[in-house]
Amino acid sequence: MTSIGKIIVMGDYGVGKTSIAKRLVGEGFTQFYNRTIGVDFKIKRFPISFRDQEIPVKWVIWDLAGDWTFNNITSDFFKGAKAGMFIYDIPRPDTLESLWLWANRLKKEFKDPIPVILVGNKRDWRGRADTCVPKETAKQYAQKLKDLLHANFDIPYVETSARENENISKAFTMLIDLYKEVEGSSLSA
Repeated sequence: MTSIGKIIVMGDYGVGKTSIAKRLVGEGFTQFYNRTIGVDFKIKRFPISFRDQEIPVKWVIWDLAGDWTFNNITSDFFKGAKAGMFIYDIPRPDTLESLWLWANRLKKEFKDPIPVILVGNKRDWRGRADTCVPKETAKQYAQKLKDLLHANFDIPYVETSARENENISKAFTMLIDLYKEVEGSSLSA
């Protein structure tokens, strides 16, 4: 029997959430930007090894609208999530700072924090834009998110490029590994 897991992808509009989700499921990259309204879904079958078993899991990736105009629409979409990705745009520092709003929303929706990772997208802009968020700053921000969420796990940080298809699978694998770590510790308690 296949289990179903829900992953929510959060961040401002234009940071590459949809492009990352599309790359993850093998749909490729598109140059044209179409704003997500409400939510978009992608499905990725990815088994997890858990307690010496291989468990088939169908991960439903919920790409939440990044425009706060749709704030009320996305409220219900948090329910039932098993894990999440905070995504920001490396050359746009304001998109990192606005993740604070998303983290507060996540905190409001879940009594116990769900496993999340911090993803800096558009790493291919490093060296081409003066405004790029330094890696160390992003790692420090991950610690601030951990503190805000009262997480009993570290929030990993990874940089991706949806355009170049760099580290997309790595980000997903990091999230699933964190999910197994957090879920495993709660099951053995």
